[in-house]
Amino acid sequence: MRWPVGAVSVIVMMLIAGCATQSSIDADLNQSQRKAYQNWRIQRKKAERADTTRASLHVGNKHKKGKQPLITGQLNMPSAVRLALIYNRDLQSAIEHKEYARGRVVQSLGVYTPTVKVDANYRRPEKVNSFEINGRSIQVGFKNNYSLQVDVKQPIFKFGDFAAGLKGAHLYKALTDKKIQTAAANTIYQTDQAYLNVLLLKQEYEVNKQQVALSDSMLQDARNKKKFGTASNFNLLRAKVQLSNDRTQMFRSKNNLEQAKAKLYRVMGVSQNSNVELKDTLQYKPTSVNESQAVKKALINRPDLDAQLLNVKLQHEAVVRAKGAYFPGISAFFRNVWAKPSPFIQTRDNFGRIYNVGLQLNWSLFDLSREGNIKEEKSNFRQQKINYLDERAQVLYDVHSAILGMQNASKSIKAQKLTLKQAKEGLRLAKVGYREGTQDQVSVIDARQSFAEAKLNYFQSLQNYELAHLKLLKATGQLRFHVKNKPQNVHSVDFQK
Repeated sequence: MRWPVGAVSVIVMMLIAGCATQSSIDADLNQSQRKAYQNWRIQRKKAERADTTRASLHVGNKHKKGKQPLITGQLNMPSAVRLALIYNRDLQSAIEHKEYARGRVVQSLGVYTPTVKVDANYRRPEKVNSFEINGRSIQVGFKNNYSLQVDVKQPIFKFGDFAAGLKGAHLYKALTDKKIQTAAANTIYQTDQAYLNVLLLKQEYEVNKQQVALSDSMLQDARNKKKFGTASNFNLLRAKVQLSNDRTQMFRSKNNLEQAKAKLYRVMGVSQNSNVELKDTLQYKPTSVNESQAVKKALINRPDLDAQLLNVKLQHEAVVRAKGAYFPGISAFFRNVWAKPSPFIQTRDNFGRIYNVGLQLNWSLFDLSREGNIKEEKSNFRQQKINYLDERAQVLYDVHSAILGMQNASKSIKAQKLTLKQAKEGLRLAKVGYREGTQDQVSVIDARQSFAEAKLNYFQSLQNYELAHLKLLKATGQLRFHVKNKPQNVHSVDFQK
C-alpha cells in the first residue's frame, strides 16, 4: 500500500509539531522548577542570617498570592494560629469554594428569569434551484439568504424547581460556610497540636543535653579516680559507653525536634526555611469543666454538626425537586424572525419580519426513570438523617472523651510531680554517696536515668493535659475564628503585640 505524498507530509508535520510541543512543555516545567529552587536558596540564606532571639516575629517577603512567607524570630501559639489561618493551603482551598456556592445561587435564579437566545445565519448556495414552464426558467430561491431569530422563554410554573431550587442553593451556600468554619477549626487544632508537640520534643532534647553533660562529668570523675587507683578500667569504659549512648540519644531527640518543627511549618503554610524559637512553655493550668454545659456548647456550636444537619435539609429539597417531575411545567415564549428573503413571502428578495407568541405546556405522564430518581433521592435523604444522628453521637463521645482525658492527665501530673521530686532527691543522694565512696557508679547511673525518665514523664503529662484541653475546645466548637480574606500586604508584622 502506497501512502499519498500529501498524507505522509501531514503526518510528518504533526509528529514534528507534537515533539516541539512536548519539548516546549518540558522546557517550561524545567524553568519553573529551577526558579523554585532559586527562591528556596534565597530564603535559606535569609533564614541562616536571621536572629531567632529577638522578641518580635518577622514575616518576611511582601505577600504574594501562592507564596509561602519566611518567618523568623520568636513564635508563640496565638501567632502560629494566626499565620495558619492566613497561609494554610487546605483552609485556602475551602475558602475558595465559596465562589462555587455563590455560583449555585445565581444558577438557581434561572428558573425565575427568562432566557434569551439569538441565532444568526447567512447562506449562499452553489446553485439556486429553478424549473421551466413553457420554456421559461423560473428561479426558486435567491443567492444570498439572511436570517436573524430571537427566542425569549419565560417560565411561569414548575413545581419543585421554583422554591426548592432556590432554597437548596442557599442551603448549599450555608453548608459551604459551615465547612469553612470546620476547616478553620481543624487548622487551629492541627497548629496547636503541632506546636505542643514541638514544645514536648524541645524539653526532651534539653533533658538529653543534661544527660550528656552529666555523663561527661561522670567520665571526667572516673578518669580522676583512675589516676588515684580508686576506679578500674571497667568503670572508665562504662562511663565512656554511657556518654556515647547519651550523645546518640541527644542526636536522635534533636532530629525529632527538627522534624516536628518542619511539620509545624507545613501546617502553618510557611516556608520550610523558616527559623523560629518557640516562646511558650508547657504549663499546667487546671480548668474546671461542667460536662452538661460542655455538651450544650458542643450541640450548639459544632460547625461540622451544623453541616450534617444542612445536608439533611439539602437532601429534603432534592426529594421535593424530584417529586416535581409529576407536575406539568408551563412557560411563555416569544419568537421574532428577521430574514431575507421575507419569511412570510418567500418570493420577495427583501427583508421581512414575523413573530410568534404563545404558551407551552410540558407534562411527562409516564417516565420510569422519574420513579427511579425519586427512590434514589429518598434513600439519600434517609442516609443523611442516619449520618446526622451518627455525627451527633460522635459529638457526645468527643466531649466525654476529652473530659476523661483532662481528668486522667491532671491526676498523672500530680503523681509525676511527686515522682520527679523523689527522683531528684534520689539522684542527689546517689551523687553524694558516690563522692563519699558509699555508692558505686551503677547506682548513680540508675538514679540519673530515673530522674531523666521522671522529667520526661512529667512533661508528657503536661502535654497530655494541654492536648486534652485542646480536644475539649474542638469538641465543644470553641476553636472557631473568623477567617478573613488574605491580606494583600504582609511584610513585617509583630504578632506578639
